[in-house]
Amino acid sequence: MIKLLQALWAYKPPLRQRFAGGGNAHASFVWMEKSSGASIEKEWLPRWSGYLTLIQMVGKWAQGIESGKVHYSAKMESCLAAFIALYDDYTDDFELKHHQILELLKSDSPKDSRQRLSIFLYKKILEIHPNPAFFEELLYKGGAAQDLSLKQKEVGTSQEILWEVTHKKGGYFTLICFSGFIKDFTEAQQDYIYELGANIQLLNDTFDVYKDTQAGIFTLPDTAPSIAAFASFYEERISNWMKREIPFPVDAARQSSLRAQFALPFATGMVCLKQFKALETKYGAFTPANFSRNELVCD
Repeated sequence: MIKLLQALWAYKPPLRQRFAGGGNAHASFVWMEKSSGASIEKEWLPRWSGYLTLIQMVGKWAQGIESGKVHYSAKMESCLAAFIALYDDYTDDFELKHHQILELLKSDSPKDSRQRLSIFLYKKILEIHPNPAFFEELLYKGGAAQDLSLKQKEVGTSQEILWEVTHKKGGYFTLICFSGFIKDFTEAQQDYIYELGANIQLLNDTFDVYKDTQAGIFTLPDTAPSIAAFASFYEERISNWMKREIPFPVDAARQSSLRAQFALPFATGMVCLKQFKALETKYGAFTPANFSRNELVCD
């Protein structure tokens, strides 16, 4: 999933201070242990805190585009953060398909704390979600995208398939996040957020080139004909999306404010791509497997 957090980190010191430590992150999730009877492993918390920061930003964006109609809940934020992280783990670490994950979520006999907590979070989200049927629909579609994402571990997967994974995975899981705060969407609103999610996933993949390369995961930036070609694609997509009318009932001043909020993280992606283009110029090609961590990580 998306780490918009990485792009926001340099610009949002209060967020960094609030979520940088595992102890601080644990405060947002400790109630889950008491309610579910499951144990939260310390190594889960950094990833969970990243998702929480992203979902909190989504909550703020939701309040900006649907002022007065947002179903805000801090519990929903923490539930979505932990649930999406655990779902990702089942796909990335255990290579389970969506139907297998659903079987785990609907089981009456959890085998470990991970499954017990996942079942609890799934039920809790359905209980407090403003539109649980829509959540389940999006989870099904997002799960299909996650299944497709397993192709990212196959050598030779085409750019077309990688873009399909990026588009659907980012789109549906960003809609899942927004759906925790907004009950109903028009078709135009869904499409707008879906495309925002695809762009966030592109941003995530840009910042994760080093990590993904080490994990044997192929994405658009590290398999493009050139990083310059990918940068042009990225900039064109972001530019076209930013020009779209925001299909929510917001006045001109609020539209401008929202555009500025959206533009900030995407601009950091362009800074990262500038760093990659310098590597391509220096070495004649962008081959992440040959570069060091310091060369690929954008701080």
